[in-house]
Amino acid sequence: MRKLFLALAVAAFVAVMAPAAFALVKARIAGTYDVDATFQQNDLGVPAGTKSKDVWKFTKCRRAGCKTVNLDRQGGTANAHYKSTLHKVSKGVYKGTEGPFPYKCPQSPNSTFTAANTVRLTKAKDGKATVWKGTEKVKVQKCSFLTFVNYSLVGKLR
Repeated sequence: MRKLFLALAVAAFVAVMAPAAFALVKARIAGTYDVDATFQQNDLGVPAGTKSKDVWKFTKCRRAGCKTVNLDRQGGTANAHYKSTLHKVSKGVYKGTEGPFPYKCPQSPNSTFTAANTVRLTKAKDGKATVWKGTEKVKVQKCSFLTFVNYSLVGKLR
């Protein structure tokens, strides 16, 4: 009897979870996402858990499973647009590096930054990613008071 109950429980779990997992494989990432960025680590002194907001816009992906997507990230201290390309590394996972871009560092006019971004599609509706989670690892060059900032990210489709 226990084996039958266990088998039914496993079958029910698979029946509920399989469509969601399949949708993520078939989902495309495109459109504008409001992003909550949470500081994880940095050498600037900002407490872990502090939140900031960005806007990420993905283009070029017109079908599920695109090999590359273009990213226009609006945010940062300059509230500027930072463009890059993310590459599919596995089902529903994209990675890319933006920059180097200028960084406003006092008394260091030649400062730049790069950011390594990872995006994992976590929810989809009608073949389009509605929520993703990821990370951003920023490295700042030629700035005496800041060298890195690591964020965790959650993006929600507008």
